[in-house]
Amino acid sequence: MSTDSSSSPSNWVTGSYTGNSDGLRITITTFVVIAWYNSIELLVLIFSIFKQYKGIYFWSLLISTAGILPYSIGFFMKFFDLTSAIWVSLTLVTVGWWTMVTGQSFVLYSRLHLVVQNTRVLNFVCGMIIANVFLLHVPTTILTYAANYMQSYKYLHAYNIMERVQVAGFCAQELIISGIYIWETTRMLKLNPNRDNRNIILQLFVMNMVCILMDIALIAVECANYYIYQTTLKATVYSIKLKIEYGVLNKLIYIAKQSAGRPLEDPYIELNRLSPNANSDTTRTTTQSKPHRSSIEDISFRLRVWKLDEADGEDGSDSPPEHEWPYLLRKTTISPNTGNTVPTTITPSGVAYIGAILYEGQPATILIVEELKTKRVSPDGHEGYWHILEAHVDDKIAYGVVGALVSFRAACATVQPCIRAYHVASSNCRELAPQRQMSLGLDASLCLALLASSFVAQQVPLKRHSFSSYSIYRLAQCNSMALLQAVETSFLLLALWTAIEAIRRLYFHSLSHIPGPRLAALTWWYEFYYDVVQPGQYVFKIQELHKQYGPIIRVTPDEVHINDVGYLDTIYAPSMTRLDKYDYQLRTLRVPGGIGTTADYYLHKIRREALTPFFSKRNVLSLEGVITAKVNQLCDLIDKHAATGAPINLSDAFYGFSNDVVANFLFAHQTDVLSDEQAAARLRRNSHELLKGINMNKHFPWIPDILEALPQRITRPVMPPGLIDMHELFDRVRAELTTIMRAKASSTLNGKKSINPGGKESVYESVLDNPNLPASEKALLRLEQEGALLTLAGTESPAQTLNIIFYHLLANPSLLATLRKELDTLPTPSTWTQLEQFPYLSAVIEEGNRLSFGVTARAARIQHKPITYTPSAYVTTPGPTRRSYTLPPGTPVSITTLSAHTAESVFPDPYVFSPERWLGDEGRERRKFQLAFSRGGRKCLGIELARAELYLVTAALTRMFDMELWETDERDVSFEHDYHVAMPKDGSKGVRVVAKLR
Repeated sequence: MSTDSSSSPSNWVTGSYTGNSDGLRITITTFVVIAWYNSIELLVLIFSIFKQYKGIYFWSLLISTAGILPYSIGFFMKFFDLTSAIWVSLTLVTVGWWTMVTGQSFVLYSRLHLVVQNTRVLNFVCGMIIANVFLLHVPTTILTYAANYMQSYKYLHAYNIMERVQVAGFCAQELIISGIYIWETTRMLKLNPNRDNRNIILQLFVMNMVCILMDIALIAVECANYYIYQTTLKATVYSIKLKIEYGVLNKLIYIAKQSAGRPLEDPYIELNRLSPNANSDTTRTTTQSKPHRSSIEDISFRLRVWKLDEADGEDGSDSPPEHEWPYLLRKTTISPNTGNTVPTTITPSGVAYIGAILYEGQPATILIVEELKTKRVSPDGHEGYWHILEAHVDDKIAYGVVGALVSFRAACATVQPCIRAYHVASSNCRELAPQRQMSLGLDASLCLALLASSFVAQQVPLKRHSFSSYSIYRLAQCNSMALLQAVETSFLLLALWTAIEAIRRLYFHSLSHIPGPRLAALTWWYEFYYDVVQPGQYVFKIQELHKQYGPIIRVTPDEVHINDVGYLDTIYAPSMTRLDKYDYQLRTLRVPGGIGTTADYYLHKIRREALTPFFSKRNVLSLEGVITAKVNQLCDLIDKHAATGAPINLSDAFYGFSNDVVANFLFAHQTDVLSDEQAAARLRRNSHELLKGINMNKHFPWIPDILEALPQRITRPVMPPGLIDMHELFDRVRAELTTIMRAKASSTLNGKKSINPGGKESVYESVLDNPNLPASEKALLRLEQEGALLTLAGTESPAQTLNIIFYHLLANPSLLATLRKELDTLPTPSTWTQLEQFPYLSAVIEEGNRLSFGVTARAARIQHKPITYTPSAYVTTPGPTRRSYTLPPGTPVSITTLSAHTAESVFPDPYVFSPERWLGDEGRERRKFQLAFSRGGRKCLGIELARAELYLVTAALTRMFDMELWETDERDVSFEHDYHVAMPKDGSKGVRVVAKLR
């Protein structure tokens, strides 16, 4: 027996795959992707092919096909441990398994009546399917959950047995049903031999045998103890069987038509095909002996004889003799198509059946025609038609068929069939169904009457070809009308829904009283335009809208933005107030496990409390040596360039510096991006290119979902370089986290707090040792997302602020001179604590933070109680500034950092770099409007680490070097695009300088 973790159900059902087989991962992913593709394709086919969404066949096919998706998704999540909530993956697998397996059996059952007339057999199959739900589904489901939550060997052992039983049981069930199909179709074809029978039975046999072989393969894989392969292969197998289902159904319909004497092919094919066996009607009965003739000659001769008999008064009836009517009903000839001199044959029953197929596809019309032939109902016996019709009231096309049959009789009895058939069909259809007004039935009757009367037209030389062409045209027109009506109905419903939703959003929405552009209130496409089409411009557009509409506006159908810094404390309230984040905005970063992307207030509180000690000022001070070492390395790098006179890109250097600091602060492993200028430049460039597409994640989150679902071996060649860097970061974080978990699990730390040789505890060790954190918060995926988000945020923010500070210091020598004068009084080197005591340096840091803008995207908060907004004294925008607005609970409300940091009532000349605004009592008062690190209970966790970096780097470089800007202007640092953080002009190379030692 295989010992791989994939070999036993009990090994997988309680956990994810823990092996290291790339082949297994690729195989499983391939099976899942194939199942997804087939399922989605089938769903599209179902909704595009079926004209009516009703019936056992439709619903069983739809449910079985849809069940493949949750089954394969749930298993995929379980296999790759994509969620810490076990119940989610288990429930998806279970629901998908129930609907997929039993749904497939009901698909087979729902079409069994096409070949089986024995009600006992049908009832047996239905009873078997229902019984297996209780015998196989229910026990397996109970044992699945018990094995996961009870963690008992007896449940695992019982599940192991039951898993094999249910696989064998359901496969046997489908083998029985497929066997019945093969037996019955073989019997039907033997009863009605035809040249094509052998091909049909062979195709049907092969289709069913393929399904049977796939069931046997599932049993074989299960018996071989390849559990993971079997469970994922099952979804693929069922998706393939459902695709084969379409072919099987077509063959069964073919056989059912043939055995009933109905048309055997699509009407458009039959109308243009020569029938080689036009005279081989084995059921033909006649009392007259006629010479052998072609089909046209034979039918024409019979009608001429009948007309002559009628004219001579030998038969007082105005209809064909009773013994001739069944033959005429089965073998009627229509004229050739335009340009085709070869005659084509079609039966009136076939004509009627074509009409039924084109519209409803229901068998009631066929039954009517068959009863007409069997009971010899007179063509003029309207009451007889009604009697049959009332037995099949569900088939609305029956009205059209009845009208068509009466029209056929009228067409055969007149010498002007073209005109007569049209009027008779119209009057008969209206006469038979005056109150129902069925336009489709009327169109069907007209079409069928023209087809029937075209038979008589072949005896009238004048325009017979054009008349036959017109008949075919009407048939096509009826079909296209049905399709067109379906499309028109869909568009009308969509238009109706759009109109109703537009009215609701504009006039009945809970935010309909909030000012703002109508388009923003109607649709998210307004935001999309300024986010993606005009890349990263919506934050600036919002500022323009405030000038037009006032301090409060509706920026999306569900969200409000306020341009009033006096309202900051209400929106970003202290930590004791419950405030949730807006899920719609959080999906841009695609790391839901991170503290910064946690929407729920209570979950955020748990995660923050676990990390707060690690990011406390006390802990940062204890690790100041790590930061100082990197500051010295940065100075050495600039000194090397100063010695040669070569320019240095400070933006690349700052990015490498902050990346090293945050990584070495957070993790046990050490990084040294700063030592490789090309690596630092590449990482910064790739990161910024990746951020340019971040707004697409918000509007189309399914695009990255699809890419992430595919194996990296497929997607990596087309990945943006920044995304590759992200994956490498995740790999490094995952590797360290796995090492720590294994070390703790095997007690190999031997009393040490860290796996780091230097003894420094990593953030993961701090989290894993936290006794107050639930086990779900210590899951691998959650922690690796946390680490990746902390690294990204801790790299970009300090580097951007340093770019702002040094550009403006070098562009304004007076500011630099003032700062140096203050710093010259300090010893070298200086500590962070010492540097914080100098007001002008602190003012420079604050101004750099203000113009870096922090997180520039809207960071909405959701309160769970109504809030009332009344414009404060800080509002300077025009509009109804004194009007109050009440916002209902659950409304996302935000103030962007651009709005807060450029409020002229607080920051005059807001785009001017002026550290002096932060000095004195007024400067200290302004600090409450600083939003670069957010505020309240959701403020940036790493604020102290960032401040330490800014103080130490600014002081060191200002005192050590004289620098001049090189090919750099203000647009290289100004805020021009909102890609979650402030981005400069496109194509900016960053802040570049020429340096020399002082």
